[in-house]
Formats: sequence, C-alpha cells, structure tokens
Amino acid sequence: MSLSAYEEERKARIQHNQRKLDELGLGGDRAALIEPSAKRTKRLLKAQKADRDFVLAAVQQDWRAIQYAAQSLKEDHEIVLAAVHQDWRAIQYAAAPLKADSEVVLAAVRQDARALYSAAESLKADRETMLAAVTQDGSMLRLASEPLREDREIVMAAVKQGARLLRFAANSLKADREIVMAAVTQDGSALQFAAETLRADREFMLAAVKQGARLLRFAANSLK
Repeated sequence: MSLSAYEEERKARIQHNQRKLDELGLGGDRAALIEPSAKRTKRLLKAQKADRDFVLAAVQQDWRAIQYAAQSLKEDHEIVLAAVHQDWRAIQYAAAPLKADSEVVLAAVRQDARALYSAAESLKADRETMLAAVTQDGSMLRLASEPLREDREIVMAAVKQGARLLRFAANSLKADREIVMAAVTQDGSALQFAAETLRADREFMLAAVKQGARLLRFAANSLK
C-alpha cells in the first residue's frame, strides 16, 4: 500500500471511529480520549472497559486506552492489533496468547525491535520475526533461539549492526569467512570471537591484519 493510500485509509478509519464515539454518546469527549492522563478519560474507559465497541473505538483513537480494557478484550486480536499498529508499546498490555501471535508481534517489532522483549519465547524462534528485529537492532540476536543463531542471513544482518555481536552467533558461523570478515572490517576486536580454525588460517589472517597489525594478537598460536 502506498503512503498516500495508507493516509487516506487512516483518515477514513478516524472518521469512522469518531462516528462510533458519537453513536455511543461520547463524541464530545474525543479530546479526553486522546489525553490518557485525564481523569474523565480513565473513568469513561473503566466504566466501559468490557464494551467491545467502545474499547475498539477508544483504542483506535489512542492506543493507550488498551491498558484500561477488560482482560477479555486484551485477548481480542482486532483490538490489540489496532493498538499495536499505532504504537509498538501497546504489546505490553496484550494477553499472553497475543504475545505469541506472529501478526501482532511482527507489527510491533517492525516499529521497534525492543518489542521482542515482550514477545513469547516461541516467536524468538520465528525466523521472520527475528530477521525483522536484528535488521533494526543487531543486539536482538542475543534473544534468538539456538537454531536461528545458525541462520546465516540473520547473523549477517546482526553483525552489520554491530561487529562484536559475532559472539552470539553459532560456532559454525564463527568459522564463516564472509561473516567474520564483515565483522572484523567494522571492528577488528571482533576477531577474538572467530573460530580457532579461522584464526589459524594464514590467508584469512593476512587479510584480517590489513585492518591493523594489532589484530595479530588474536591469531592462533600456530601463526605466532
């Protein structure tokens, strides 16, 4: 969807939500719904927290309204996704089953990789979710499941974000010439995390020390 189409859809959705609030007799309270700190907002939301139509309309106006919703509505896929689409932080209020929902978590992670901290463990083993996370913030590799630390594309994406993240890669990828060199080119000290086989490889080390003679200290004893 193009940006202009998205904006048009967003405007239409806001207008629809405002009509819904008007139908609920709350049209005049739109400003209060947008400001979550207002006492009236909290009172309205708490009073209507189990009313699905009201909560959905409120959440679509301001994602923070989800914190006042009844627990049953924090398990509602449409409501939670509407909140998360506005702001990734809404995922913290989602019920456990939705923290394990790939669509909800991906919507959050694509905004900010830190959303992965709120996700269920099962999604830290989900390739699409983890790739989206490490592409933004390589340090999320430390949360990846062991099998995904063996995924070449995921590890390369992480290492490009931070060379020293090589230490979180599976041992097999610490012996991958391209990945290790990508890390060493950014930060020579990442060589310390390379597999012994690479640090004992004369050709590889000759290429690596072009980044600085100081890197010789990480060479295997057989080359010293």
